[in-house]
Amino acid sequence: MGLTLGGNNSSFKNIRYLSDAKSKMDKSLLRISSGKRILTAADDSGGLSVAMKLQNQINTTKAAQGRVENSKSFVEMQDTALSTAGDILIEMSSVKANYDGGGR
Repeated sequence: MGLTLGGNNSSFKNIRYLSDAKSKMDKSLLRISSGKRILTAADDSGGLSVAMKLQNQINTTKAAQGRVENSKSFVEMQDTALSTAGDILIEMSSVKANYDGGGR
């Protein structure tokens, strides 16, 4: 007794159910192996929207953090330059005082 693909309606339903179950199992295994709850937009569109919004906020915050770090470096460089200029002026004042005192 072999399998025939005649007009047996229940066998077609069983094949379709089996195919659906296999598809769902493959999707579940893919989620487990990836470690992510949302793999596609079809999985959870609301959750995907929230995740994308949060990711955008993270990117904006990181960009602002980078700008603050650049500004901090610029201010530190300016502070060092002004400190060096101040040291040069103090040295010039000392040299002038020695010159004025030594010439008399």
